[in-house]
Parts: sequence; C-alpha cells; structure tokens
Amino acid sequence: DVKRKGAFSNSTLNKLNNCKSILALTDLAGGSPFKTLVEIKTEIDKPMEIIGGTNLPMLLELSMTKDIIGDLYSLCDSALDIGKSGVVKFEFIVHEDIKCEDGI
Repeated sequence: DVKRKGAFSNSTLNKLNNCKSILALTDLAGGSPFKTLVEIKTEIDKPMEIIGGTNLPMLLELSMTKDIIGDLYSLCDSALDIGKSGVVKFEFIVHEDIKCEDGI
C-alpha cells in the first residue's frame, strides 16, 4: 500500500489497484503533482508512465484511443506525438493575386 502523497490519498490510489497499468497526466513537468506521481511510480508494482505538459489535443486523442491502444507505452508515445503536433504558431502569409492574360 502506498502512503499518502500530497493530494493523492490512499483511497484515491487504491481505486487504481484493479488497473494493470497507469498513464498519469499532469499540467506541468516538475510541478507538485508531477513530482508526487514520480514518487508513487517508484513505490508501486505495476507499469506507470507520467506525462507533464498535458494539452487539450493530447487529452482528446487519449479519450478516443485509450480503449483501442492496449499497450501503455504505445499509448504514451501516441499522446506525446499528438501533444507536440497540437502546438502550432500562427504565421500570416501574404498572397499575391496573379492576373492571367489569357483569360483563364
């Protein structure tokens, strides 16, 4: 049994006993929830991956694929790929009108 860690009570952690693996998502890598989950990972006897920097595209993709992708590590890799591709920078591109002389 894992002892209470920060915001994670024993009852919360015990709800995960029936899971064969755990993918934990946090808002910031290095923040308190992330650090607490890293500590918990070292104390449990099941596969666990922790992702910091979770974003909305990642959450949406995981909600749709978590039951399809059965392997924890493949699910984690998929989440990271989607999360990274969901971060974009807007760039304004000026388009020039090209006049065709032949009327086409």
